[in-house]
Amino acid sequence: MANKVKDTIVAEVQKAGYFSFSVDSTPDISHTDQLTLRYVSPEDRLPTERFLTFLELKDHSGESIADLVFNYITTELEINFRKCRGHSYDNAANMAGRYNGMKQKIIEKNKFAKFVPCAGHSLNLVDHSVDYCLDAVNFFGVVNEVYIFFSSSTKRWAVLKSHLKPHSKVPKYLSDNRWKVHAKATEAILENYNDITDALNYLHSDNNTKSDTRLRANNLLGKMEEFEFMFMLHFWNRIHRHFSRVNKILQSPNISLSGCADWHRSLFDILREQQAKNMLPNTEYRTARRIIRSKRQRNYENSSDPDALDELSSRDKFRIKSFIPILDALESNLGRRASVYDNVVKIFSFLADLTLLKVEL
Repeated sequence: MANKVKDTIVAEVQKAGYFSFSVDSTPDISHTDQLTLRYVSPEDRLPTERFLTFLELKDHSGESIADLVFNYITTELEINFRKCRGHSYDNAANMAGRYNGMKQKIIEKNKFAKFVPCAGHSLNLVDHSVDYCLDAVNFFGVVNEVYIFFSSSTKRWAVLKSHLKPHSKVPKYLSDNRWKVHAKATEAILENYNDITDALNYLHSDNNTKSDTRLRANNLLGKMEEFEFMFMLHFWNRIHRHFSRVNKILQSPNISLSGCADWHRSLFDILREQQAKNMLPNTEYRTARRIIRSKRQRNYENSSDPDALDELSSRDKFRIKSFIPILDALESNLGRRASVYDNVVKIFSFLADLTLLKVEL
């Protein structure tokens, strides 16, 4: 029966003439990839997408995935790959890399196959562009630690709930690839910051609480009171709120290519707006203590004289070492991904402006 379905799909693709394909990974423990073909149905002339198979990858390099997909389509399905006109997957380096990504390897096999990145994945990957910044990594580590600390104990969770107002948002576990979860996690802590810190202070001061728990609560409380954490909390809450909203729009089945490009460009305005604003909260927070700096950290300081930063205020240091580099990384990464949609729109946007009647078209 499976072979009959596959043969029917292949027959439709060959009759349609041209096709595109999409590769996506399943989020389960098997980490297998799935291959689908997309074509215009020869029966009703509507775009049709069919799932074909699961691909077991031994190597996630771009060349390996490209070879596996190419061999399956040409050898297993016996479809002429010269008829391929498009390929779509996420914008990760191994998939969309300029030199060794799957995109480039497919184009080498067929220069007419246009790459259109998955709109639902593109923005998720922008978040990881700031992984080099220690302050950003530390911030998300603390956000995750807040959830883990309270959720790993029913008693601690009960203490947290007793300090939160009714129907308040609770801390969330961060997902590696979903902006929506990051947005909810930062929003929950920002909205309930005083209640969460009060719960931590209660656990630290409670003589009936285990010493290990009291120590962890005090350490976590100290991290949340640092200047860097408070700044990041306000900053990322704004960024995630806007990016999450756009990410949801990009996943709409009715969005056009030009609309996708426009929404990507709108995020540049958001980033520039954050750079122009005074993002720091007015409340005085405890300044983070920085006694030891590694050589790696020094590489990200925008000064030829590392000692020059010591003369600046904590606020100015943080702006130079973290805030500006994070905005630059976000804007650069977003620009690289948005440019792909712009290029596709330049080629096909005229189709949306045709004034022909349906019969004439």
